[in-house]
This record gives sequence, structure tokens and C-alpha cells, in this order.
Amino acid sequence: MSSDGERLEISAVCADYFAALHGCDAERFRGMFHPRGVLLGLGPDGAVVRRDSAAFCAGVVARGASNEYAVHDRIVSIEFLGRACASAKVQIALPPAPESPTPTTTAVLYTDFLTLLRDDSIDGGAWRVIAKIYSSAPLDDADVRADGVTPADFSDVTRAVDGYCRSNRRCDGEGMARIFHPACCLTYALPDGIVVCDADEFCRVRVAGRWEQPAHRPYAHLRGDPRVAAADTLVSVDFAGPRACRVVLRIGCPPFLWTDVLLCLKLTAPVYGRDGWWIVAKSSSSVPFLQGERGEEGPHRK
Repeated sequence: MSSDGERLEISAVCADYFAALHGCDAERFRGMFHPRGVLLGLGPDGAVVRRDSAAFCAGVVARGASNEYAVHDRIVSIEFLGRACASAKVQIALPPAPESPTPTTTAVLYTDFLTLLRDDSIDGGAWRVIAKIYSSAPLDDADVRADGVTPADFSDVTRAVDGYCRSNRRCDGEGMARIFHPACCLTYALPDGIVVCDADEFCRVRVAGRWEQPAHRPYAHLRGDPRVAAADTLVSVDFAGPRACRVVLRIGCPPFLWTDVLLCLKLTAPVYGRDGWWIVAKSSSSVPFLQGERGEEGPHRK
């Protein structure tokens, strides 16, 4: 449960986000976007375009100021996933950017999903944007902005999330790598800062080798326990447009129950022979789960 104070803190970060983009303000940008944060979008060819914090900031500074567009700024929703993880859905309008890696030639209304983590190593615990995806539509065409998401999109996203859950349960790193895009970043907050790992490490080390890891080894005897699979819960699916969505998912991995915010993009350029929906960013928070059933031995217990 979030407090009013925490909600105000997230709102202040969103206000800095709007001001930084409209004012082309590098200092304000660095005050709200984490230095290890990423921006993920779709290029003209339908492939993922990934920009780190420095590249995103450089693009913001290179734009022309757009304070006259601030009238369109809006915080649509704020959700808290735990003490140190939150998600905001916002809208911002910006002028044409023909030189951008994701170019536009007219004024655009963006609908963004911003994932935020509280980094205790910054100012004693400051919220920063760690990942962003977006959908865009012409600012002056409300009909286009309202169009595009179909029931099939919900079904396709749910199928991808189900594949994530099944691969997680089987510790199937190869299966997970067909759902998590190679450009994906995976993040969570610890008391001493932010942990970031890439998709390859997550899929082939953390998933495939889960029950060999010190934190999970004492719970390996629970890997087939029906309570673990029963904890998996699809909390919500929300679309920013026909090719960008956010999923909130709870997933059990003793001794933790994780709540994930998954940012997903719909590709038209195949990766590993598959287009469609891919997870491009994941951030998480956790609570204890079945910790009282710690075993004495590891995965080879008889």
C-alpha cells in the first residue's frame, strides 16, 4: 500500500520528466532518469531501438524547446508494486523530431509507461525512472489515437506471459530467451542500490541455474510444489497503443514472491524467427514466500 507522500514523490518525478523533455534540460533529466535507465521503442523497420540514459539525454537536449505543448501533459495512472518499485502511465506531446532514431514528421502525442525504482544510494532513497516504452499517434488526430488495440492483442500478450510463467517453472532458459528480447533489461532495488542484469544473464544463468543459486538452493525441494505454481497471478494488462503494453504479474520463486512490471512491445521485425509481443523490460519487488520451509540440502536432496 502506498502513502500519499509516496504518490506525491512519483508525481514530482513525472513533473520533472515533462519539464526536462519540454525544456531540453539535461540537469533536470539527470534528476529524474536513472543513470542505468533505458528507453525502448520501435524503429521504422519494426525492430527494437534501445537507448541508454546518456543517449536519451542527448536526444532530449538536441530537440527544440516545446513548452507550448505542456498543456497536453497528463499523469494517467500511478501504481506501486512494493516499497521500491512503481509504474506510471503518462502522456506528453512533442514537436516533430525527424532526426530521432524513431523519427516523427508531425507533432505527436506519446503515451508512455515509466517504470520507477527507489535507489537508496541516491540522496538517501530517491525515485528514478529505470525504463520507458511508449506508443505514439498524431497529436491532431483523435480517431487514430483511439484506434488499434484488439481482443487478439490481449490474447497474444497473455500467451507470452503464460510462456514466461511456464519457462520459469521449468527453469527453461532457452524458452525464456524466446520471450525476453535480447535488448531487455531486468532490474530491482536492494538497500545498497539498483541491480541490473541483461536478458542473457537472466535467461541462461538466473533462470536455468536457479536451484543452484545460494538464495534458492535450500528451497529446491519445493520446485514441484503446487503452491508455487498457484502463486502465479496475472494482475493487470494495460495498453498504451496497439504495439506497447504493460503487464503486472506475481510469480513465485521460493523464498520470494515477486511482483513484476513487464514492459512489452509488438515487433514486426522477427527475432529468432518470431515477431509479435516481446518483453523488453522487467522490474520487480519481492516479499517472503514459503521461507519457513527451508530445507537442509540443495537440489540433489533425496
